[in-house]
Amino acid sequence: MGASNKNTLLVPVDLTYVANRAVKHSVEIAKQFNLKVCLLHILAKKATYSEHKKVESQLQTISDFTIKHSGIDVSYMAKEGNIFDGISHAADEISAELIIMGVHNKRGEVDILGSFAYNVVKNSKVPVMIVNKDNIDISDNHIIVPVDYLKIQSKIKANIAVKYAKQLNCPVYVTGDVYYESSEIKKATGKTKVEKERFLKEIAEYIEKTGVTVKSGMKVRPKTILVPTDFTANAERAFEHAIAIAKAFDRNICLLHVVSETITKAEKEKINNTLKTISQTHSKNAGVDITYRLKEGSIFDVIPATVSEISAGFVVMGYHGKKSIKNLAGGFAYSVISSSRVPVMIVKKENKKISDNTIVVPIDFSYEKLKKIDKATKIAQHFDCHVHVIIVLDKEVKMPTCDKSKLLERVNSDLEEDGIKYNTEIIEKPKAVLVPVDFTEAAGCALTQAHEIAKLFSRKLVLLHIVGKKITPSEEKEVEEKLKDFSKNYIKQNSIEVNYKIKTGSIFNVITDTALEVSAEFIVMGIHGKKGLQHIIGSFAYKVIISSKVPIIVFRKECHPRAFKNIVVSVDFSDESRVKVSTAIRFAKYFDSKLHIIGVISSKSSALRLKQEVLLKNLTHHVESSGIDAKTEILTDSGVGVYKKVLEYAKNVNSDLLMIIAKKEGIIAEVFGSNYAKKIIENADIPVLTTTTYYEEEKEPEDIYSVGYFIDPFGLTR
Repeated sequence: MGASNKNTLLVPVDLTYVANRAVKHSVEIAKQFNLKVCLLHILAKKATYSEHKKVESQLQTISDFTIKHSGIDVSYMAKEGNIFDGISHAADEISAELIIMGVHNKRGEVDILGSFAYNVVKNSKVPVMIVNKDNIDISDNHIIVPVDYLKIQSKIKANIAVKYAKQLNCPVYVTGDVYYESSEIKKATGKTKVEKERFLKEIAEYIEKTGVTVKSGMKVRPKTILVPTDFTANAERAFEHAIAIAKAFDRNICLLHVVSETITKAEKEKINNTLKTISQTHSKNAGVDITYRLKEGSIFDVIPATVSEISAGFVVMGYHGKKSIKNLAGGFAYSVISSSRVPVMIVKKENKKISDNTIVVPIDFSYEKLKKIDKATKIAQHFDCHVHVIIVLDKEVKMPTCDKSKLLERVNSDLEEDGIKYNTEIIEKPKAVLVPVDFTEAAGCALTQAHEIAKLFSRKLVLLHIVGKKITPSEEKEVEEKLKDFSKNYIKQNSIEVNYKIKTGSIFNVITDTALEVSAEFIVMGIHGKKGLQHIIGSFAYKVIISSKVPIIVFRKECHPRAFKNIVVSVDFSDESRVKVSTAIRFAKYFDSKLHIIGVISSKSSALRLKQEVLLKNLTHHVESSGIDAKTEILTDSGVGVYKKVLEYAKNVNSDLLMIIAKKEGIIAEVFGSNYAKKIIENADIPVLTTTTYYEEEKEPEDIYSVGYFIDPFGLTR
């Protein structure tokens, strides 16, 4: 259920007491201003179906109760993902005029914004009302006006804040990010630090003339350094250097340790006690505020999520790799750095001085990313560090335009002016085809096909074997030799790079983590009958598929390389559908294939069928404009089961590859159902390529599939 009209108050709720207080205040405000209220709850990524239903039930209860007792229009939304981005996106979606948010921090009036509120405010395009649990009256709340130093936009926000503040008798705080300063940022904003502070004061005076109580000059800025630790010598050295940086720049530190989701309660408690002891001891000795986080999941997901959660402005990370910093592409460090929103300092255990370290800054030339250079420059100047600025490109993406090259030159010039030791470069993101191997015939057959795909897409091949317990270096060498011998049976002519990985741990975590580590473009797996998935990757089989951020191709026992001449792409008509037609187009180009794009509807409505036919016709036109032979068809479910309809169609057109979307339970299309992908994989006699709602491709023009007022329901262009 959602809201879409203007004049709406957005109220993020976490179902706590302080959130209830925010809801209560929003209702009172909605009555006074004749507004609607939209409740928003953000669930963690990969939330289960039962978690979705539980939250939706609670939101429905709150909504129904509020409507009954207040008479105002109350709707709700439950979304997954990063809470800070989620709030910002929801505000845009419903055209919210004001965000009303409960906060749990115990900070005083001088520093009302804790790290959580900071993240919401800095991303907000509208004023944010902060409700503390002790704020009984609305007049006790504060309305925050986030300033982006653009006069027109800032005054629009100020006017909105004044409208509410005058009637509700609330004070207003004008806030802005005044920490960053470099010649490059000055070019982007036209404001130095002093000029920014002056601008804040100008907006505050503009509001004050209306008779509203206003304060300005709050320096909203990240104050925390994140230090991922695995308790090794490299991590200890990184922690030591982070403390020195924190003392020099008056920053806090947050230690982060990431564990597997299969860890026992006793093991988790032991690690938690270790982190607690380390943080307390060093905090006391160094005089630095040190906290810690112990989190479960994939380290590649957890680190960036924690950066957002704690408003980290800098990451200091131990580096175990043997590669030089100038050759980071691939591996763990690359995976973390290339997607980081903040600069990352790389520390090796032999780096005794901070000046021995390198600060890596990945950029894409947007204003937000350029801020990272500013942070790196400030620390590099103080400690005489080297700065390494990179722009990461996929191999298929064209080299940067002339404008980007010129901007890169300007970045170089600014770093030189600041006296920084630096280098800037453009690096290509390596991609791989990952093959989990259990030494069975099915795994070998998958390897044969994976080799052909890797050759066609000019990718390296990575063979992964997972062991149940830690093994010695000599045992690991034996397994690697076994992998090499095994691969020789299925790869007759090897013309590409082949790497071998032997990992210990949970099969589910290891496969998904390794895919990110090696920048896998595809995961190729072999299965054996209906229980094949369980055979190769244990009871986590389907969990691997729906959680993978890269497509997975599932093969049965077929050891001859396939040429995918007829590819069937199955789509539904829900907003959640993220089948990537661009992937199908790429396959079709490589294999000179014909695409069969099919949709299934359960309704016999001629109007609905007409809409889908028009949309599919436009889709066909787009595919054909790429030089691909394409055909579209709508199938009507007659009660035999959607998956049977799709498999029957694939058989009739002699398809040799079926592309589907595997959805998490809880994000269920009305027609396809929760078991659709699983049933397809279990019953298909041909290879199946699965992609999930998490997988992102290059965005295409948004208007390709628009048909009058019908908007692309597949998400194909997003």
